[in-house]
Amino acid sequence: MVTIINDPITLDGVRYQTTDGIREDTSSRGVDLAGALIVATYGDGTTENLTWTAFDPYTFGGATGTDIAMSFGFAEHILTTTKLLTSLEVNLKPASSVFDITTTMEDDPDGINTPTSKNGFPFEILSDDETETGSVTATYSNIVSLTGHPAEGDLFTTILIDFSSLSAGGVLGEIRWNSDIDTLETAGDLVPVSPLVTTNTVVDTNEDFSWATYTDRFEDNVHVLRELTYDNGRLLEVTFEGGIKTQASITDAQDAYNWESYVDTFDLTGSRVSRGVTYDDGRQVDTTYVDGSKTSQVTTDLADVFSWATYTDSFEDNVRVLRELTYDNGRLLEVTFQDGIKTQESATDTQGAYNWESYVDTFDLTGSRVSRGVTYDDGRQVDTTYVDGSKTSQVTTDLADVFSWATYTDSFEDNVRVLRELTYDNGRLLEVTFEDGIKTQELATDAQDAYNWESYVDTFDLDGDHVLREITYDDGSEVIISYLDDLSLA
Repeated sequence: MVTIINDPITLDGVRYQTTDGIREDTSSRGVDLAGALIVATYGDGTTENLTWTAFDPYTFGGATGTDIAMSFGFAEHILTTTKLLTSLEVNLKPASSVFDITTTMEDDPDGINTPTSKNGFPFEILSDDETETGSVTATYSNIVSLTGHPAEGDLFTTILIDFSSLSAGGVLGEIRWNSDIDTLETAGDLVPVSPLVTTNTVVDTNEDFSWATYTDRFEDNVHVLRELTYDNGRLLEVTFEGGIKTQASITDAQDAYNWESYVDTFDLTGSRVSRGVTYDDGRQVDTTYVDGSKTSQVTTDLADVFSWATYTDSFEDNVRVLRELTYDNGRLLEVTFQDGIKTQESATDTQGAYNWESYVDTFDLTGSRVSRGVTYDDGRQVDTTYVDGSKTSQVTTDLADVFSWATYTDSFEDNVRVLRELTYDNGRLLEVTFEDGIKTQELATDAQDAYNWESYVDTFDLDGDHVLREITYDDGSEVIISYLDDLSLA
């Protein structure tokens, strides 16, 4: 056999009690299971719910669905499925029957055995595909006891068989299995057992602590709830499972804090799984944790107070690596971080609220911007670079071919433009120099012979006035034109 059957898992679940116990003939047959409820779960996430029926008056019974068929007489359960089956749940309570999972007899002083149940055995596979590897786990729940006796841990109403760890991801085709089943002496003789509830209230009469009072609730001597009132009006409610804290919710009844309430959840190791906080300003912040480390945090503007609707932060090793933000006007912003420092910011204008479609900013590890790329609604792409936070160059491209130019590049020193190099659609090249932000020279070249000149140079004074043009024509002639202001003409 290549399939491993893991040790069965047992969960108390809902506690049941039988008054008359198990019938003398503890060997149940398929006909005895009529009414049992079955849930089949498939690899595609779909489920089928079936009810077991008797096939004859004496021995056989089963259940048939769209993609599954089950039958049992007295020796083995035969299951056939035409769709990948990942788990199977069988609840015998409606059939007044139980699973008996221990092999010890009633007269064994060290054994686990409910009186009248005799010996049993846990889940086993009777047929096995030699090509199949992996494991199968059976979980038994809803423990059963005999009236007047404690629950021994051998009788349960429900089994959940998990096939998902098989190499195929489940069962497809036929599988034969078994698990000992006992039928009750009296039909319907399974009733839920109400836990023994006790409470203990402690009052801080001397005002020695930060709290005023708390009440602990116990069920069958197991701590299940604590309700605590602090001096400042905070109300704390802590729930426990198996004595382990699983949830803590607190309410700021007297508005002592900037939040209204929060709820923490914990796994059975005591590690926090989630925290949900509702703040006074209408924010809802929901945080998730894995192994005690924060992995994501979703903040929602429930009261519509802020310019954004929601944002989600993602974390690795408790350090933020990503923020995804949605603004009220439809703008989407995605920010990435490295070692907690912003390295990139990309925005998309999904509702046409701006004159641009999107932009991307990049930053170095000091937080200084390195580049910005903007795509405008009119088809322009503008890519800007920065050094030490200062703009050094900007390239503008006419992606949609809307303008008379194809591209131009601006160069900067100390955030002041010193040069523009422009290429027109007709091949004309234009180079413009600036001094203190004022244009001082313009050099044009007719690269594709679109004009009757080869090149020209325009010179400007520091007021920006045109003072000189030098033109070289295609025939080799040169013309110099001087532009004088009114004073020079005098």
